[in-house]
Amino acid sequence: MPISLNYVTIHKLNKDKNEDIQESTIREELFPTDDLSVIKLITNVSKLYGQKNNSAQYGVFVEGEGRGDFPDNFIEYYESNNIDDDDFHALSVGAMTSLFTSASSVNFATGGYIIFADYESESGTRFLLIAMIKQKDGVSISGDLNIEQLQYIDDSKLYQAARINFSKYLEYINIPEVEVPDLNYLSFISPKGSNAGYFIKAIGCKSGSPSAAATTKIVSETARFFSEHDELSPFKKEIKRDIVQYLHEVADSEVHRTAKLSEIEPLARQYIPADNVEQADQIIENLHTRLNSDEVGIPSEFNVSKTALGKLTHISHKGDDFSINFKKNNLGTGTGNRFRFHNDTLIIKDLPQELKDQILAQINDIEN
Repeated sequence: MPISLNYVTIHKLNKDKNEDIQESTIREELFPTDDLSVIKLITNVSKLYGQKNNSAQYGVFVEGEGRGDFPDNFIEYYESNNIDDDDFHALSVGAMTSLFTSASSVNFATGGYIIFADYESESGTRFLLIAMIKQKDGVSISGDLNIEQLQYIDDSKLYQAARINFSKYLEYINIPEVEVPDLNYLSFISPKGSNAGYFIKAIGCKSGSPSAAATTKIVSETARFFSEHDELSPFKKEIKRDIVQYLHEVADSEVHRTAKLSEIEPLARQYIPADNVEQADQIIENLHTRLNSDEVGIPSEFNVSKTALGKLTHISHKGDDFSINFKKNNLGTGTGNRFRFHNDTLIIKDLPQELKDQILAQINDIEN
C-alpha cells in the first residue's frame, strides 16, 4: 500500500556558507495530507533513505550532556494520546530552534528546506522524518512555502536527515536494560565532517552499538539476498566465506577499523555476471538498500563483534564436565571430515599428538 501521511510541514533554515545565520522561515500551516504533490514528495524522500548515496547510521538519542531539547520534545509528542496539528507544528518549530542554534556556531554550515513528516510507510511502520533538501539551481523561492512551490525543491538527494521508528522506540523503552545496547530506534544521514554535524547534534542523535547484530546480519542477509536471485544463488557459500574473511581482517587490524557496507560491494560484485554493467549496478544498489534498510538495520559502518564473528565460524559448548570449540567448516557427516557427526556421536580424527598423549596417559591410570 502507498505511504500514509499523518502530518507534514516544511520550514527553511536560512544559512549560507561563511555567512551569519538568518531568521528561519517558518510555515504556519501544515500541508494537506491528501495533496498528491505532498504525497509524492514524502514518498520520494522516503525511498531515498538508505540507498547507496544516502546510507544511514543507526543509533539512539544522546543521554546527558549534549542531549538538547529535541529528544524530550519527541518523547512528549510520542506519549501524547491526542496529537493534533498544533502538537506537530510545535515539535517542528522546536526542532528548527535547535537547528538554528546548532548551525549558528558553524561558519561553513549551510541550510536548506527542512521537511518534517509523521507518516506510515508502505509496510505500515510509523516514522517521524526530518530531512534537509535543497532548492533547485536557478530557481528562487520566497514567501510561505506553498504547495505549488514544492516542484522547485530538489528531492533527488538527502543532504542530512534523521528518522525515528515509533515501533522500535516502543520496544526500546520496554525491553530489559541489559538488552538496550542491541536495539536502535532511530537512524540518521549526515556527511562526515564538522560542517554537517550540526544537524545531528541538534536532533540529539548518537550512533548505537549494534556490533553483534550487524556482524551476524551482514553475513546472513547478504546470503539471503544471493539466494533470492537466480544468477547469484550458486555463490551463496562463497559470498558468506568472503564476508567472514573480510570481517576477520577488520577485527584483527592493528589499527582500529570499522566494517563498511561500501566495502561489501566489491565482494558481491565479483559474482554478478559482467555482461550487463547497468544491471550489475542495480543489483548492488538493491543489496545496499536491503542491508541498510530500517527492517534489516545494518549501519553504513560498524565495529565488528569478535564474539559474534566467533559464533559464525565456530561451534562451541561449555558445560560442567567438558568444553569444545572447533571450526564449522571441519564438521560433516562424511568419513573425510575431521569432526564427523554420525548416529548422535561426534567422531574426531587427526587428534594432536599432545592431546592423544594426555588421553592415553589417563586411560593407563584408569586401567592400572
